[in-house]
Amino acid sequence: MAFTGDTTGLNASVDTQGVFTDDANQTASLTVDDGTDDSTPGFGPIVAFVAVIVAAAILGRRREDR
Repeated sequence: MAFTGDTTGLNASVDTQGVFTDDANQTASLTVDDGTDDSTPGFGPIVAFVAVIVAAAILGRRREDR
C-alpha cells in the first residue's frame, strides 16, 4: 500500500512504528522519500545495441555506394 503527500521539510528516512498489547503486536515501516530519481537516464542496453547495428548498416551501405 502506498500513500503520497507533501513531505516538504522532512528528511528522507525509514521509521518503524509498532502497536503492542499483552496478546499481540504489529509493526510497520514508514518510508519518507526525498523525491529524487536515482535511476540511470537514457535508453536501455537493447535499444543502444539496435542503434549501433542500424548505424553500422547505414555506414556499410554508404561505403558500397561509392
